Amino acid sequence: MTQLKKNVFVSVNTLVLGAGGGADIMSAIAIIESEWLGLKASQCFAGVAKSRRTNIAGTLSGFFKSNPERSRPAATRLGTHLIQMNKIPCSLPQLENGAINWKKVNQRWKAPLMEECLPRVGAEPFFMLHALTGQESIEQATLELRQFCTERNIEQIIAVDNGGDILKPIENMAEIESAGRDQKVLEVLKAIALPTFVVVVAPGSDGDFTQVEMAQLRNQFVETHQDLGVFSLNPFRPTFTRLSKWMGSQRTFNIVNQSWKKAPNGEGIMTVHRGKGKYKRQQNIPHKWIQSGWVFQLKIE
Repeated sequence: MTQLKKNVFVSVNTLVLGAGGGADIMSAIAIIESEWLGLKASQCFAGVAKSRRTNIAGTLSGFFKSNPERSRPAATRLGTHLIQMNKIPCSLPQLENGAINWKKVNQRWKAPLMEECLPRVGAEPFFMLHALTGQESIEQATLELRQFCTERNIEQIIAVDNGGDILKPIENMAEIESAGRDQKVLEVLKAIALPTFVVVVAPGSDGDFTQVEMAQLRNQFVETHQDLGVFSLNPFRPTFTRLSKWMGSQRTFNIVNQSWKKAPNGEGIMTVHRGKGKYKRQQNIPHKWIQSGWVFQLKIE
């Protein structure tokens, strides 16, 4: 794979969107904070895509009742599918015997959302692209996000996905409602028609695809879009170290941290464990993939 050129992104107003929910917002933060990719002088706006099941209202629950105010600032609706989330003062769970008891706080993100609690980066509170379902919602979300970009003079978009399932194509556009969230976000971004980049962080770390399948998805993706190259995640280490404490051991940031520890030179294969119960899965992925990112530029028709 070609090595990515330093400062691949230009210093203009930039939208950085975690395309698949989950910890993608954390990788969006890492991209904004990293000087290596060239956004240090840019005015950035960070957001994340979430499902229609996401609780965007309601009082604090569970672990977050420790918030002294026990209050949740109302989200600001920018449209049907675009919502801006205000920050809630909260801290990490307390350690028990030197470790976080994740079982006790397993429901911590039901109310509020992780994105409401993470430290802020960028020019405004994090926004959320919410409840993408079928074609009608995608078209409406496109209109709202295009207006968002126009009002803020945004000139480029970076879609961030941990693991790489965003590369999986939609086989039948007539069945787009059953497509993954990442794929729907990609359809929105294509229609906005600004210079748009896709950054896959730690390819294969989702555990959804084998190494061979991930390589096939990448090769298929670059038949249409431009492959800009691969880069080391080392410039992201400060952000990964700081924010990984918010996540369980089987989430992307901690998988990358484990890989750095096990294979400092990126050599060998890592068995990636993800999920529990019926969602439990594992894949054997090269350490050098887990410790890297792939960057593509969308072809805009």
